[in-house]
Amino acid sequence: MLLHQEMPIREGNDYSLTKIADLLDINKRELAIIIGINESTLYRNKDKISPSIKKKIQPLISILVLLWEISEKDIDGLKKWLHYPQTRWSGTTPIDMIKIGRIDTVKMYLDQMFKGEVMGR
Repeated sequence: MLLHQEMPIREGNDYSLTKIADLLDINKRELAIIIGINESTLYRNKDKISPSIKKKIQPLISILVLLWEISEKDIDGLKKWLHYPQTRWSGTTPIDMIKIGRIDTVKMYLDQMFKGEVMGR
């Protein structure tokens, strides 16, 4: 089971949108676009996450959890991978794939990587 309590995406017992944006190495406006909410909602809520926002960020959290495990908790490696052009996506970076709505493609690839990592251990 993947535990993400120790990941730097939490403030207390809940997720922090600021910390999620920092880990993704993007700004809050980009995060708002990715999760499909108005940017003003991020600032108005000051990191208090409503149930509807929590539901919208789950696919992103899943990706971060997989990357956290695959990178062996290496924040710099995680960020580097997200922003490194991938030949499998014609030179598009994973973060750009996420930004254009292809989050499922990124997650599926990471699932395959993780299964390969686990099977190879």
